[in-house]
Amino acid sequence: MLAGRLTSVGFNFVSETDLLLPLPFEEFECGITLTPKVDRSSRITVRQCHYSVPARFIGENVRVLLSAYTRICPVVYR
Repeated sequence: MLAGRLTSVGFNFVSETDLLLPLPFEEFECGITLTPKVDRSSRITVRQCHYSVPARFIGENVRVLLSAYTRICPVVYR
């Protein structure tokens, strides 16, 4: 039981099941995509954390996918 509620979460779920829409068939990404610029030290900064990238990308923007489910920051190079 939740404080201030007369019914439990399970009871509410069962009573509202018919109102829920089905999950989408196609996958979708729930992370955030950022495009930081590679500095002259061959690093990018994402949310106050620094990551090394290959030196050939110095001065370019790279695409970064930041998700709650990953501990490291995957980088997609252009």
